[in-house]
Amino acid sequence: MRFAVSTEQQELRESVRRFLADRVPLSRVRELMETADGFDDLSWQQAGSQLGLQGIAIGEQYGGSGFSFAEQAIVLEELGAEFFFDAVALRPGKPTVFGWCRGKPVFGLPGNPVSTMVTFELFASPAIEILSGYAARPLPLFKAKLAHPMNEKGGVAHFLPARVSWRTDGAKSVTALDAPHASPANSQATNPAPPAGEPPTPEPIVEVLLWEGSGDIGAVVRGNCYLVVRPSRLRIDAGEWVEVLPRRGAL
Repeated sequence: MRFAVSTEQQELRESVRRFLADRVPLSRVRELMETADGFDDLSWQQAGSQLGLQGIAIGEQYGGSGFSFAEQAIVLEELGAEFFFDAVALRPGKPTVFGWCRGKPVFGLPGNPVSTMVTFELFASPAIEILSGYAARPLPLFKAKLAHPMNEKGGVAHFLPARVSWRTDGAKSVTALDAPHASPANSQATNPAPPAGEPPTPEPIVEVLLWEGSGDIGAVVRGNCYLVVRPSRLRIDAGEWVEVLPRRGAL
């Protein structure tokens, strides 16, 4: 894959290329392949002290170089990685990348915690399962009624921090432990009204939590799921059935 690069980014690429040609040419790489650990400690130290490569995408306030993933991707490309995509139409989590380096799959997840949690569930976790020998399976989405109207912007899919509870008309929320299992069986098509004289079956009700962007880990902790808003359906009325993705370990 080819990234659109600025003049400064091209200079970074050339600096890394020169460094690798001087410190670890192909002949040196072949020598290292014959050693027990295949590692050149001196070159690794020089990569940090001279170019700051190990901390290139870490903020300056934490001792890094303060660059973005674009610069990190340039470095990884020079180290032999090949990237197949460098962004996804998703909020939060747009700067997600996937590539291949030395025969191994490589994911680059966004730095903000909410984005990292969402993209890990959507991309990294299924890939790990498949590479571990498990059959591919769909995301564990289930249906719930939206507690309030919403109108999202932008033509991308949204995975918004939310909380689902099971309620009956006029009843208090049922806890996740006492509620029906969060599965497609709770969807509108398979959740009929109970026979006359029997208590009503609790219905899953979901509400989006107030959050301040992809760095707001507190909103995720307060919730137990993500509300899925597809780009073809950005405006949803209260009471409509929507898709919900359980948060790992919370439902």
